[in-house]
Amino acid sequence: MPLDQADKQAQQRRRAMPEAAPSEKSGQVMLTLRTHDGTEYPYPRPEGKATFNNTDGDGISWARWSWNPITGCLHSCEYCYAREITMRFKQVNPAGFTPLFHHERLSAPANTKIPEQHRDDPSWRRVFVCSMADLYGRWVPDVWICEVHDVMMTNPDWEYLLLTKFPARYNKVELPPTAWVGTSVDEQKRVRIAEDAFGWCGWSSRPAKPGAACI
Repeated sequence: MPLDQADKQAQQRRRAMPEAAPSEKSGQVMLTLRTHDGTEYPYPRPEGKATFNNTDGDGISWARWSWNPITGCLHSCEYCYAREITMRFKQVNPAGFTPLFHHERLSAPANTKIPEQHRDDPSWRRVFVCSMADLYGRWVPDVWICEVHDVMMTNPDWEYLLLTKFPARYNKVELPPTAWVGTSVDEQKRVRIAEDAFGWCGWSSRPAKPGAACI
């Protein structure tokens, strides 16, 4: 076979071969994360310590930080910004918008430091918890909520901003004394849900509930 013909056939065989999967970085350590239904996903362990995400540039003035020990949601709201962001950058989260527990992020409250020049600004103590999820969604395992709450209780220097469409679950946990709790009311049916959930605090203040059982 002439050399040029053999080279042409070799090139054709190379083009027909499946592309090789990208190789992992040398020495990269993979974690195993689990979804709400127990499905496992490999996830690269962050090289540095877990910290809050700074929200500068996100248009949020009432909280300088966000913290997502849980990502993903099953509400399927058409207006959801978190789903849109996640699906735009699917390579960042292997599970897509399926609820996923990031246990490697639980140390963020202990590791995050407020810049010295912002010590007197109260917004720098506020943390929007699970901005990319619903921490209290009906599908979220009890143990996930308990672990996140345990971390908040042991790091009371932060003001934790909590938001959910299932506010009844607030009444089953011990809330951090510095927590701000709220609920989303995007449909008329959620008004009664909110009234039932917040009726115990009289709508004016949220008293601490020491000794409340965790879920």
